[in-house]
Amino acid sequence: YRAKAGETVKVTVRPENIALTTNAGAENVVCGRIDTIVYLGNLLDCVVAIGALRLRVQLHPTTALSSGARVQLALPVEYCLAMRS
Repeated sequence: YRAKAGETVKVTVRPENIALTTNAGAENVVCGRIDTIVYLGNLLDCVVAIGALRLRVQLHPTTALSSGARVQLALPVEYCLAMRS
């Protein structure tokens, strides 16, 4: 699906393709707060609150995070998929 400029779409991205970043000026960066963290051995399964939205993120298990921490998330364009609303 190829969206047209100005068209409203929903954007999806897999949780493992979202990364923490410190570059607020980068493309497709959103800011949020860690809501929950679950250690699953091979990864940290996190829920990040971005306003009323909740975004699931999977990070390397050695990532130093705690609930309530403010984070910036990069959603790489090559992993984003636009769908009709």
